Amino acid sequence: MPLDAVNSGSLVTTEWLASHLESPWLKVLDITCHLPNAKRDGRLEFQNEHVPGAMYFDLLGAGDPHSIFSHTLPDPQYFADFFGSQGIANEDALVLYDINGIGSSPRAW
Repeated sequence: MPLDAVNSGSLVTTEWLASHLESPWLKVLDITCHLPNAKRDGRLEFQNEHVPGAMYFDLLGAGDPHSIFSHTLPDPQYFADFFGSQGIANEDALVLYDINGIGSSPRAW
């Protein structure tokens, strides 16, 4: 991954993202997830509109499958396996976003 991918920390600008969308080392993940009472479907919303080249990332699917609570952080191996099953590797740079601005993407981060 090129050094400018670090982009001084954890945040990138929309200009930076637009200029790197075709980079093979960059994965853009739409993490949109709504609370049940919102009666909205993040995956369906992704199908209708998303950043070009983005993948939908199922935040609920990435959670601990053995916990009685949703959105629970899984053990490291499950988390690594889940990311790998999504085509995400250690050497990839990730950009996470959600349509709520700061809803579920910070939780995924």
